[in-house]
Amino acid sequence: MPKGYQQIPDWFSAENAGGGVAIADLDGNGKQDLVVFMVDNGPAQNRGLFRIGRDLDAAGVVRGGYTPWIDVPDWFSFENAGASVAVADVDRDGKQDIVVFMIDNPVGQNAGFYRVGKGLDANGNLAGGWGPWITIPDWFSFENQYGSIALSDLDGDGSLELFVLMVDNPPGQNRGLYRIGRKLDANGNVTGGWTGWFDVPDWFSFENQGAGIAVADLNGSGKHDLLIFQIDERWIKIRPFTRSARIWTSMGTSMEIGRSGRARQVGSRGRIRAATSRRG
Repeated sequence: MPKGYQQIPDWFSAENAGGGVAIADLDGNGKQDLVVFMVDNGPAQNRGLFRIGRDLDAAGVVRGGYTPWIDVPDWFSFENAGASVAVADVDRDGKQDIVVFMIDNPVGQNAGFYRVGKGLDANGNLAGGWGPWITIPDWFSFENQYGSIALSDLDGDGSLELFVLMVDNPPGQNRGLYRIGRKLDANGNVTGGWTGWFDVPDWFSFENQGAGIAVADLNGSGKHDLLIFQIDERWIKIRPFTRSARIWTSMGTSMEIGRSGRARQVGSRGRIRAATSRRG
């Protein structure tokens, strides 16, 4: 196990097609719980599953054990091109809700969907059950290389906004784009309309192996900042062996969000972690 990483036990998939994590105090004991979500890309229809690691300590170690893997019901995709998870109190009843997101990758044009599970507890039970899959409108990509979601109340009205990030993988250079669905109701429906798609500036990758999005006040200014993460995949030549090496480099940038949803860059890109592998 690489230094600094905690292994998630009982990972059974031979191949995955997306995933994510979220953190929340699910039982009100003052300790954060880890929600782990993954898409199992088996030989037949895919499966979306999550599990909960209870009571994280200050080092990020799960002290209260893990639940079993729990299926997200009605997972219809045979191929996915990304998935993500977020946890927040969507319906404002004082209980945490789980929101799962997926990119369906059929023959032809892709599509993005999310659904809400209400009243998530530390055992993975949902007191309010699952809502239906909700389509993210104007999804134009035919090929994606992952995507992600985040939740935040941008305008302080008590209703959450949904942030959706996707990586478009056309024949040329990739694009990272995001949009915001305003004013989620108790069932996760967008009631205040959607912004258009905004390009993440200076997206340099031609191939990606992952992407993520988060919203936070990074400098205590009282304004929301948008964090974008990507894994860049590229091939280089290694001399004197003249072999190709695939390099994955994860990069991040931060941007300040205005009320329109458009963001301006306030942080510089920086390398977070890189790994290499050779092929002959």
